[in-house]
This record gives sequence, C-alpha cells and structure tokens, in this order.
Amino acid sequence: DGGKKAYITLRGGGLFIVDVSNTPMRVVKSYNKDEVAPAGCGGIATGKKIYVNSGTATSSNLYVFDSSNDNLIKHIDVSGIGNDGHGLVLTGKGRYLWMGNRASGNIVVVDTKSDSIVGTISDVGKAPDIMDISPDGERVFVALRGPNNLTGGAVAKGERPGMAVMRVKDGGASGSREKFIPLGDQTPQSPNDPHGLAVRILRHR
Repeated sequence: DGGKKAYITLRGGGLFIVDVSNTPMRVVKSYNKDEVAPAGCGGIATGKKIYVNSGTATSSNLYVFDSSNDNLIKHIDVSGIGNDGHGLVLTGKGRYLWMGNRASGNIVVVDTKSDSIVGTISDVGKAPDIMDISPDGERVFVALRGPNNLTGGAVAKGERPGMAVMRVKDGGASGSREKFIPLGDQTPQSPNDPHGLAVRILRHR
C-alpha cells in the first residue's frame, strides 16, 4: 500500500494494522490474541499479500493477509515441523518464503502461490534467527544465536554465535548451508549473541 500501513505484532498476542500516513497515526484494523498468537516476530510483503509470523517454545505460526483490505486469509500452523518461528525471507523472486524456527534449528519453506508448506531445510545451525537475502537471490544469510542468549529463553539458545550462509536451490524451493561465519568468542562462555542482520547494498560509481 505504498508504505502507508504498518503491521504491528503484540508480545501477548494480537495484531494492529496502523495507517502511518495519517496524522496522528490511527489503527485501521486489529486482531485479538485468539486470532494472532503471542510472540509475533516479523512480517514481509509480496504482491498483494502480507506474511506475519509468531512463535513460542511449543508453537510456530504463519499468517497470510490480503494487503488490499487487511483481511486474514490463511493461518498456517507450522508447529510440529518447527517451533519458535522467527526470521522471514522471500526467495525465488517472491515465489517461496523461508521461515526460521529457533527451537527446531530449521527453516520451513512455503509456496506463496498455494500458501502451503513444501519443504524443510535442516542443515542451518542451532537457533536460526533473523535472515536476509543477497541482491542476486543466490544466498540467504541467517543469524545464529549464541550459547548464552540474551533474549528468547531456552529455545533461543544457540551453540556457536555467527552467521550461516545458505545456498538457494531449486528456484528458492530448497537450500543448503554453504558456509558458517563465526562472530566473536566461540567458547561455551561466549557473551556474543547475534539476533538480527540485514544486507546493505553498496553502489559503486
């Protein structure tokens, strides 16, 4: 919607959709905690859809909204395949959505045409968190939490703080870990705890 709306998850559950172009800003639609589960994390847009996730130690959920009217059009329960859903990224030029599950150490792949789960990537690393994609769409970079995590509780406890570099395969429908890049102290006592990352595009003159 031209950047005029924000989808805001609430820690205790629920969702506010806010018109940020209005002064003062105003809530245009809301969902309660029974409609959008607690511990919402992130969202991402593609076409006329907005994807929002949430996750706890025993659950992982993905919600699909129609951006034209803000209606919830589908709820995908990922629990059992992966728990503590967090980072989201689009691959295959928007055809597939990857969602990290910290408690399960995997990435669930969703086909954005059918909004159904079509695969799981298991060789990521412990406690995968926020992720981003390279400009050419060939790699996804995933933050891996440290062994002494500062937030997220026991399910966000990782092993080695760093970043997993994932090779995108099959047009985005699958992938595999190509490389691990350590960040800081790698001992069991490490205070390092990567939580998020973002790809910065540099343009050379």
